[in-house]
Amino acid sequence: MTKFLHFTDFHLEGENPRHRIGDYPHMLIDKQREIYQIAEEEGCQFVTFGGDWCNYYRIFDYNIIADSMDIVCGSPIKTYMVIGEHDLYGHNIKTFKSSTLAFMIRRCSQMKVLWEPTQVGEVMLYGKHEPDKMADAIAWEKDSSKVNILVCHELLTCTEAPFEVINTNTLHNTGYDLVVSGDLHSGFPTHQVEETWYCNPGSLARRSTKDACRFPQVAIISIEKGQKSQIELRRLKCGKPGSEVFGESILEIANEGNNADPSAFATELLQFEAEATDVHDLVQKAGKKAGIREPVLRYIDSKRKPTVV
Repeated sequence: MTKFLHFTDFHLEGENPRHRIGDYPHMLIDKQREIYQIAEEEGCQFVTFGGDWCNYYRIFDYNIIADSMDIVCGSPIKTYMVIGEHDLYGHNIKTFKSSTLAFMIRRCSQMKVLWEPTQVGEVMLYGKHEPDKMADAIAWEKDSSKVNILVCHELLTCTEAPFEVINTNTLHNTGYDLVVSGDLHSGFPTHQVEETWYCNPGSLARRSTKDACRFPQVAIISIEKGQKSQIELRRLKCGKPGSEVFGESILEIANEGNNADPSAFATELLQFEAEATDVHDLVQKAGKKAGIREPVLRYIDSKRKPTVV
């Protein structure tokens, strides 16, 4: 029997997101500390992470970076991870080597990126990073004598899927015993499709008011070849109710903006975070599907703040 802990979408940063109150960066560190305490107390053999360790390609709060490194590097348990779009510049995997996360990994032997299939005891871990295609990950050759687990940063869900979100019910003959994922911040109920179990406990970070009703949690998983997986979703004790960590609500802003001009509304809207990928990319995709005129889409895209590399 193999036992491990899975969490995802940490979004480490040194500043408070809009509408968060209190010391958000250090709240993240408290969550991380509790996660590794749970892993050790539960006798987990390793930890998996589903992508977006950092909220930006580069972050510059070195105290927060050091605090995060101290926790994972000081743990006897290795962490096997995949790369999310927030860990990259422009979704380009080639930029990873100059990212903050790469800096951390080079200096911490306990953090391992799943660049290739990795055997850990009776388990084979496979890593699907943000730029990889899910179809390609399903087609990879597996070791049928092992428990095959895919750790992926991919928009998966078990309900009707908008835009580019993948409904797990459409995935057939994956060859994986278990898929643990990240990217979709809301997570989804643990479920089985054919022979494959799917688990996403949701983002560890709660960066916008749409996350107010959700508690940060992790998955504790016990798995053995030929046996039913045991998956427990456990809330973090340090997680607080949304009413204690968020200030002004989106509803209040919307009410104030009922008479606002379109330009002001667009500017306000684009300050909110999307659950996955860049919010501008999401607006563009949604706008094109909804038939919004090209000049309007160009105007919204003009509000994109340039990223300095």
